[in-house]
Formats: sequence, C-alpha cells, structure tokens
Amino acid sequence: MSNLEVFNNYVKSGYNLNDPSISLKLDHSIRVADAALKLGKHEGLNEKLCYDIGLLHDFARFEQWKRFASFKDFLTIDHGDLGVELLFEQNYIELFDVDKKDYEVIKFSVKNHNKKEINFAEIDKFYEDNDYYLSKEEFITYCNISRDSDKIDLFYRIGEGNLKMGYTLSGYTEDCLREVLNHTQVDVTKTATILDRLFVFIGFLYDINFKYTFELVDLDKYFYAITNIYGASLNEEDKKTLNFVIEDFKKYYKNMGGK
Repeated sequence: MSNLEVFNNYVKSGYNLNDPSISLKLDHSIRVADAALKLGKHEGLNEKLCYDIGLLHDFARFEQWKRFASFKDFLTIDHGDLGVELLFEQNYIELFDVDKKDYEVIKFSVKNHNKKEINFAEIDKFYEDNDYYLSKEEFITYCNISRDSDKIDLFYRIGEGNLKMGYTLSGYTEDCLREVLNHTQVDVTKTATILDRLFVFIGFLYDINFKYTFELVDLDKYFYAITNIYGASLNEEDKKTLNFVIEDFKKYYKNMGGK
C-alpha cells in the first residue's frame, strides 16, 4: 500500500470527510505532496522523501479541526508541533513506509513548515549531539521543501480567490506594513484590517527558498486576486498603499533575477 493510500485511510477512518474543512485539508496535503515531489526532482533530492514530507506536513490539521473547529494556531494549538507529537510520540509515523533514518528530517520539516522561520538553533543543537546521514545543509534543504511546497498550494488557493478574509476594517497596522516592506513574512497575530491580511499574502513571497518555486506559481493571477478579489472593497487610499507594496515586491523579485 502506498503512503498516499495509507494517508487517505487514516483521514477517512478518523475524521468526517463530509466536513468541507476536513476534505479541504486532505486535498491540500495531496497537492503539497505533488508540489514537493516536483521541487525535489528539480533540485536533485530524494524524491520519495520530498513527497512524504509534503504529504505529512499538515498531519495534525485533521485533529486540530476535530478538537477546536478552527485552523488558527494562535487561538488553538501549533499544528506543526502537534504533528510531531502525533507522528513521533504517538507513533503514527509507523503506519507509513518511511525509512527510520529519515524520521528526524521529517520531524523537523513538519515542526518547522508553519513557523515564521526555521529554528536553526535547534538544528545546530541536533547536529552537535548526533551524527546524521545528511549534511546540515541538506537537512535544511528538506525543511525548506516543506515550506515552499506548502506555499505553492497556498498561492494557488489564494489565486483562485476562494479564501475567507475575516476582516472588514480599513487602514493598516504599522508593524504589518513595516514587516512586508522589510521583505519578511508578516506576523498574522498582528493583523486587524483587510490591508493587513493582504500584506500577509504578499509577505509569503519573501519566504521562498527555491527559484524554481516561482516557476510553479502564477504571480499575475496571484496579484490579480489580491487586488481585484480580496482587495475589491478597499478605499482609494488603501488601494494606493497596496499597489505600492506590490510594486516593491516586483522590484525585489526583479533584483533577485525574476522575470
């Protein structure tokens, strides 16, 4: 039985697939696994390991929804940390065809895929204490596979215009604007307005680790959705601010060698 079949059986046996939130995360996990496979193949990595990292990155989302009926980590539980608990403390990883030597890189990939940045200090400590078969650079590369492949599907879903905003206020939070103009991800816990949320969408683009990732993303469609779907209700002043932030990214992207 393939790991995809095992994963499907796990979700179907423990969670309600008639719940759109559960089916959404199942579909998301499969698409992220496919994206991770494409990235891994392009980068010359272990393709099976990349696929498994993508497939398992959101392992805890189903349990998170079952417990809290919410995917908001800052209001419920960190789903990366919960994924590690379920897979490696409750041993659900043993359901899957995974080489035990890959357990640690999968664990760190799951734990770090949803953080604002990778916990490099924790990885350094791991390498101080362990003689692992991957170099530290390779280890971090696999962690970045989980982060980029997750965002590839996020960009796709945002581009389709089907994410719920959950914000109605105009204007912006100074910290959110500062972070996106500093070319970093935006702390979602600081968001309070529509524009803040759109800054979060743009900030995701600054956490891309592989140039090939951008070849798998339709940036024109992405920015169209941000400005014309999610940002349709913005007042004129907020639209100007949004356009400024988008143009700032485009300059950054061009300087980085993007088209």
